[in-house]
Amino acid sequence: MFRPNRSHDQTELFGYLAQLPSQKRQQLEASEEYQFYQLLFRQIPEADFVVLYSEEGSRPNAPVNTLVAALILLQKRGWTYRELFDHIDIDLKTRTALGLWDLEPRRSTRRRFSTFKPDWQTTGWRPGRTCWSGCSII
Repeated sequence: MFRPNRSHDQTELFGYLAQLPSQKRQQLEASEEYQFYQLLFRQIPEADFVVLYSEEGSRPNAPVNTLVAALILLQKRGWTYRELFDHIDIDLKTRTALGLWDLEPRRSTRRRFSTFKPDWQTTGWRPGRTCWSGCSII
């Protein structure tokens, strides 16, 4: 069942941003990845992907904006899926780009990747093209 992801709108009180010294935090906020989060991740029209979700009550899925943004990073950086998951697990800049403000593992994101790409291929959406409602995200 689709639910918009708003967890990224508020950073964790005890998340890594709060733990960084101010100089390191400023360095992170000046990074390309933070700009990616601000300018791209936050603008992904999640509702355009509602057709990929079951209408019936089901277990929670990975947030669509996280999946789409991660796939964009995968292509932009030329990473393999394994490299992408390694970066999601340990790289603060990658976690920032994906609006992940804590250091908790995201196992559901890994599992969802195996079906997300085939799902969007069967619905006709492609990266670099417009979404169903006419919004362009890239």
